[in-house]
Amino acid sequence: MAFANALNDELEHLVPDGHTIGLVLSSPILQHRKTKTKLTQMLREYITDLSFLREDRKIEINGNTITVYINHHGEAGYKKVSAAFLNRSSNPNILANVEQILEDRILTKARKCLHLDRSRPIWLALLNDYWLTEAETYRYALTRMSLEHRFQKILLVDRDGSVHPLFEE
Repeated sequence: MAFANALNDELEHLVPDGHTIGLVLSSPILQHRKTKTKLTQMLREYITDLSFLREDRKIEINGNTITVYINHHGEAGYKKVSAAFLNRSSNPNILANVEQILEDRILTKARKCLHLDRSRPIWLALLNDYWLTEAETYRYALTRMSLEHRFQKILLVDRDGSVHPLFEE
């Protein structure tokens, strides 16, 4: 959501009242900053001639497929840029989704922590933004996986602020 809000903040003064530029993006967004910069440039060009967006436009930026469209609703108070995100790896099996999420996050964060001092403990806290499941499912999924990492603890933080240990060495 922060991605779409940043685009809205940057472009809202250019989009005429009564219009919203809609985006459909795959998640996770590859090369986040570069993609946002390039997408902002492209949207600035599209806004100069909204008739270009009468039909949905599929564009490719840094390996991200993005659909851009214009919605004319006539209301002045609506957001000027709005987005929907589709997960590239979604699966109807909730446990498979949790395993994919955990594997991606743990391996990504483990790579980022390789340079840290090995004599000090390293904990990983993950925000649970997958509202379809809870800590027990994450804990179970983690027991089914064999991932190499240096974390002494892995914690799951829910949006309500509650913290659940998933792994402890």
